[in-house]
Amino acid sequence: MQRILTAILLVGVGLGAAHAACTPFGSDDSGCVPPDKKTGSCEEKIAGNVATKLVLGIAKCHMKQVSDAFKAAAKGTTSSFDEESCEDTAVSKFVNVSSTADCPCVDTATIASSARGILDANNNLVYCDPAGSPIDPSGDDTGSVPTTKAILGCEQKLAKCVTLLVKGYVKCHQLAAKAALNGKTFDEDGCETTNPKGPALAYQQCVSSLQGCQGCEQPSTIASLVDGALDGSNGLVFCASPSGAFLDLLR
Repeated sequence: MQRILTAILLVGVGLGAAHAACTPFGSDDSGCVPPDKKTGSCEEKIAGNVATKLVLGIAKCHMKQVSDAFKAAAKGTTSSFDEESCEDTAVSKFVNVSSTADCPCVDTATIASSARGILDANNNLVYCDPAGSPIDPSGDDTGSVPTTKAILGCEQKLAKCVTLLVKGYVKCHQLAAKAALNGKTFDEDGCETTNPKGPALAYQQCVSSLQGCQGCEQPSTIASLVDGALDGSNGLVFCASPSGAFLDLLR
């Protein structure tokens, strides 16, 4: 997991360094403020799709995978759910609805691969019952199958909490880009972490309502991972620079 996250953070840093002509997104976020409204609209839409199509889609695949594995274990059989195919479909949907015509610097394939790697590698932060069998014995998904309905229900709810956290962070990035493009100030960090209606506090409330978990789940680690991954890889979405300066560097 650390290798995957580090690679994404380095990509974000690299983009920021290459964009010598761009206005940095600011604070701890990589990337550039959109140079114009047309580009901004394109990048903001893709950012939203990352949360609502890509991350949510892959998370649903994991939830289905765990649910089917739990049912199969109760029957003494093996789950036949094809999680990889499910993820492929989620990635395809994300790519298909994320037009880059007005923001050609965005590479949806790289974004999808990065998100998929992080979610698969850190699946065990949610599904972790030490008494359970591996969720994906021969695959790339970490984690174990819950051994009771109570643990299953709690961990599935935690997975939903995570998708809400991601959606909230992405919304803050969208608002920050829009504000900067319009010449307005915006406390992006405050939006993420201290706003009473922001994602961090909403996530904490969601987690505090959980009941029946095994105790090995790591909601705090998940929150830190989401913060680092989304801020560090922000430049994969908000990547355009004025007059194509970034594209000129790649030629």
